[in-house]
Amino acid sequence: MSERSGQEEGNLMPVCDGGGQDTVSDTGGLWQRRLVSEHPAEGVTTVRDPGRDLCPAAAVQEGPSGIRDVSGIGFRRRGRATRRRYRNEAGQFISMVTFFEAQGATSGAQDARGQGTCRRGRPPRKYRKRKVAITAEVTLFEMVALGKNSVQTAVEEWVQSYKEDRELALLDLISFFVQCCGCEGMVTAELYQTNQGNSVVHKMTEKFDQETGLYYKKFLAYPWILTIMWPEKLQNDFYPIVGPGPFWKRFRVNFCEFTELLVQQTHSSVLCDGHLMDTVICMLSGLTNSAVHSLRHTSSLAAMKLLTALASVNQGICTNRRRSQRLCEVENIAKLKGKHKYCMEVLDQRRQQSKPVAIDNIICALFKRTFVPRYRDISSDIRVICVAELGCWIKLYPDLFLDNNYLKYIGWMLYDKDASVRMKCILALKALYEKRESAMKLGLFFHKFKKRILSMTQDRQPEITSECMQLLRLISEHYVGVFSSMEYVFLFQFVYAAYRPMATAAGELICKRLLAPPPQEGVFGQNPPDEFDRNIQNMKTLIDFYLQGEASREVDGTRRWRERASMSRHFVKVLPQLLSKFAADKEKVTPLLQIPQYCNLDVYDKDGLGSYLDSALLELDCLVQRHSDVAVLEACARAYGAYCCEGGSAHCQAAPACSRLVDMLVDALTPLLDVFLQHEKQGQFLGHHEMGRICSTLRRLVAFYSTHDLSSWNLYEKMDSLLTLRRHQGSMPTEVIHCALQCTYYALLWQIVAATDRLPPQVGEGLGGVRCGYG
Repeated sequence: MSERSGQEEGNLMPVCDGGGQDTVSDTGGLWQRRLVSEHPAEGVTTVRDPGRDLCPAAAVQEGPSGIRDVSGIGFRRRGRATRRRYRNEAGQFISMVTFFEAQGATSGAQDARGQGTCRRGRPPRKYRKRKVAITAEVTLFEMVALGKNSVQTAVEEWVQSYKEDRELALLDLISFFVQCCGCEGMVTAELYQTNQGNSVVHKMTEKFDQETGLYYKKFLAYPWILTIMWPEKLQNDFYPIVGPGPFWKRFRVNFCEFTELLVQQTHSSVLCDGHLMDTVICMLSGLTNSAVHSLRHTSSLAAMKLLTALASVNQGICTNRRRSQRLCEVENIAKLKGKHKYCMEVLDQRRQQSKPVAIDNIICALFKRTFVPRYRDISSDIRVICVAELGCWIKLYPDLFLDNNYLKYIGWMLYDKDASVRMKCILALKALYEKRESAMKLGLFFHKFKKRILSMTQDRQPEITSECMQLLRLISEHYVGVFSSMEYVFLFQFVYAAYRPMATAAGELICKRLLAPPPQEGVFGQNPPDEFDRNIQNMKTLIDFYLQGEASREVDGTRRWRERASMSRHFVKVLPQLLSKFAADKEKVTPLLQIPQYCNLDVYDKDGLGSYLDSALLELDCLVQRHSDVAVLEACARAYGAYCCEGGSAHCQAAPACSRLVDMLVDALTPLLDVFLQHEKQGQFLGHHEMGRICSTLRRLVAFYSTHDLSSWNLYEKMDSLLTLRRHQGSMPTEVIHCALQCTYYALLWQIVAATDRLPPQVGEGLGGVRCGYG
């Protein structure tokens, strides 16, 4: 190789592949060359400079002493060595991560006089740790995958490597993007020659080789023609930016941050050198035109994020330029001289340096070659990225993107068949209409796509309808007379929508359009309108809107009834099983007993579910006999009350069952009370067992008396005899007295209810409040 002529060596071009090897291309073909080799000596790395002669005598060696020596040519320079940029075997610039391993003595300082004997100070040389530097190669892909902190380092090192060797750094960047696409194959390049003419167009191909099982893609990334090879399994396997798990999600974030930092770090130095962005644009446009989804998706994401970073940087440049312009105008008006002359020169220099025209050209080129072909991509993921980033560009850089030439893409994507794309369009428009400055420039856009936006209030996705209604509310605030009266009537009807956010958004539109705004201080002087009068006027307006509008007639009032019937059919089937399963747990069975109060019990008769009603009544009877807790007994009484409701289909079966249960309780209480009264008259006392039975039976009757009219069982007379005996004897337990008073109280209330029902309607209305506590 050393015998090649200088002219032949000048045509060599280093090329990186994914397998860790570098190739060099000339006009005659490709040939392999190793750029980094390990020196036989320990800790010495040999780095060959591609721009010099490939003779081994020209190798640059760096040893542990830090002194650089060029064997055969050049001179030896003493002192501190300059910082070198290391490359791996593929010729890529890498970060050298150094680890230290201890050799010889164990950790901790030990004296030579024996184990465990420590002395203060520095240990002898023979007992010190000897540090051996071990270098690990870390590529751009690996550094980005390490985490957020390493992304900044990766960008800084790549920029430094680009300044040292532009071609190798660009190939390293291309390999990074290809690897992010999930391509583990080989990337090769050949130098593009202008005299090839139209034959280069035929090389821009993408095909599958059945013999090798590899896909080939060849495209132009000036000044190279890149060839990417990858296996067939890449078509179905996942790729990094869509990989599952938290690691790949973080990688996607780091990948986007890398592309943005790349622009931020280079916009003041090499971004507009006429070589970096040209190559990147060619590379991304070639990948976005691929038929492979992973290549197209990853490159589209990178291109959109690059455009976002360029828009942000250029907007900052324009802002600084306008600020400098204003300062220059102030200085010129003041006509200051002398000590302010230097200030004027600095401002003029800053204004001349801030030229965003070059970045605008880059933005336009990247937009036309990546966004325009991909905003209508067959994949909805790519379309979502394009629309979302376009909204960011318009918001970040309105001087360029807030124009109908760019807004039309959002309007066209409102017709997209994918709901996520339509949602991104609505959200992008909402962000623009929230600011009055940008909203005033969207008049022509809204006039063109007004019908489509109004029709999206009836979208199949309820989330889109609510966001669209909020967008229309913002539009109505900025433009006067933008909607006709019929269009407002069409929008107002959505206040009756079943989807709550949609109804809320329509209600906000009604409040802005119909109701009077609250008074502002200082507008009406000393006599602002009374708040009560304003509320009365708003109430009248709402009543008129409800009465005059036809939307209330279109409300599907039977929908909730159908849903309630469907839920009732489900619960009446499983309720007996649930009551039987949790019968012993009073905390769980109490909420279950509330289910019959909210169910449509007519399903027992309509759907032939009478057997489930018998099972439920049987379980209720068992619960009343099993529990003596007041909460459970009251819940059972209310459940019986729901079943015994007059006019219901369950009344015919539930009312006799409830009567039998009360008969059983009264029959059990009557002999106990007779024995108790007889013993009290004779001056004797009942045992604790008998008194407990009396108390538990009274608690059950009190629970049912609060819900059911038990006047036909004549409990009032029995309780009156108990209380009369208590007044004369004074030896009755407190709990028995409490239950007797409750039974008497409910007996009187039910008598008042019966008397109220027999009165004329005019008189009964005054006593209607009596029912509120128990009816």
